[in-house]
Amino acid sequence: MALKSTWCPVLQGYVTRVTDPAGCVAAVFCAEFDRTTHTCRMKREAYEYATFSARATFDDTGNDRLARCPMS
Repeated sequence: MALKSTWCPVLQGYVTRVTDPAGCVAAVFCAEFDRTTHTCRMKREAYEYATFSARATFDDTGNDRLARCPMS
């Protein structure tokens, strides 16, 4: 297992992720990361409550992909 800190442009800070020997992400340590949906809470709220709210409903799997955490 390897720890790597990566800059998150959404959070504007570093996020730590754990990778296995093959390089696959095993865990993401971030206060805004939702482990059940693998989405970023900040991105999700931006799409849900901001200017995108007329178009974005997160029941749709296509819009859910917009909020996915790129670190996971």
